[in-house]
Amino acid sequence: DYWLVNDMFTFENVGFTKDVGNIKFLVCTDCAIGSIGWHCQDDKNSFNVAFGMGFS
Repeated sequence: DYWLVNDMFTFENVGFTKDVGNIKFLVCTDCAIGSIGWHCQDDKNSFNVAFGMGFS
């Protein structure tokens, strides 16, 4: 399951990896856990963020 948001600033403290093809992976800049989601550069306003990953 994941959230689909239209603005990269919806969440605080999210960073991006370098491009892997046309995908950028999202990482948590507070805890350095990644990847927490992805952004396909074909759709500039589409950011997919996973939830319920079960980290403790």
